[in-house]
Amino acid sequence: SSLRYATEAAARCASVNAVACSDAAETQDYALSHFKNLSGSTATFASTTETCGSQVTGSITYTLKVSTYSLTIPLSSRSCFP
Repeated sequence: SSLRYATEAAARCASVNAVACSDAAETQDYALSHFKNLSGSTATFASTTETCGSQVTGSITYTLKVSTYSLTIPLSSRSCFP
């Protein structure tokens, strides 16, 4: 999924690209730039340094609408790169 791809790319960037992902805010922006949003919902990303390396988490709430019924589905992804 796009959310998973964005978290993996941002965790990798935070570990190996000190220019594009020099701090948490830039890493979050990098993740957002790699997230292809087809749902209209807003994804949120967080970047931290953990024992596993640079960790990025992403989440989004997707609302599936069928006729008069809607279902809210929370989605999340976490990636860590040494």
